[in-house]
Amino acid sequence: MPETLTQQKADDEQFFEHVKAQPSLQETLQRHALNRLVIRPSQHNAVLGITKEAWTLPRLEGQSRSLNVHFEARNRHEFRLELGLDPYIGNVEEKPELFRELQPVLAQKTRLMERLRTLLQDKAALPAHVEIVMTGLLAPDKTRAHTIVRFTGNLPTDPSPEQSARFFAEVIDAIAPMIETTLAGEIDV
Repeated sequence: MPETLTQQKADDEQFFEHVKAQPSLQETLQRHALNRLVIRPSQHNAVLGITKEAWTLPRLEGQSRSLNVHFEARNRHEFRLELGLDPYIGNVEEKPELFRELQPVLAQKTRLMERLRTLLQDKAALPAHVEIVMTGLLAPDKTRAHTIVRFTGNLPTDPSPEQSARFFAEVIDAIAPMIETTLAGEIDV
């Protein structure tokens, strides 16, 4: 067990580096052209982010930010689908001028998050052992809402990098086509 928060972040970063290197995840990332992988520090741990340029929507006219759909692993046994401002800003409400400016983008974020949550409620595309968790998530119209859904499965509490990589790959394979279709419709709007 790590003794300090710094050690926890370092352990998580090393774990996610091993996850990234797993052939099962690499093949899936190549298949879906997910080529933007980043491991970054968070408040309490390291986070693995997975996306691609095509999942960043074009900026609306007059806007300084756009939206990006991405997968995130904040721990070893859960995977998330997230939607956030790009470039990222955590609490835009604390910047009143920017908050007013971004109202069109924030309205687009609400619509897109609602659409994706609705589509994901039909679990038909997911493997049987993958569960969608929406409890405890902020409503789509809340500015701080970033998580669309969380995915959990039959992973142990402390999975190996290979187990996590296989789980993340299964979720990506099941969900990426739906994201592509949804975002294509959003760009046409």
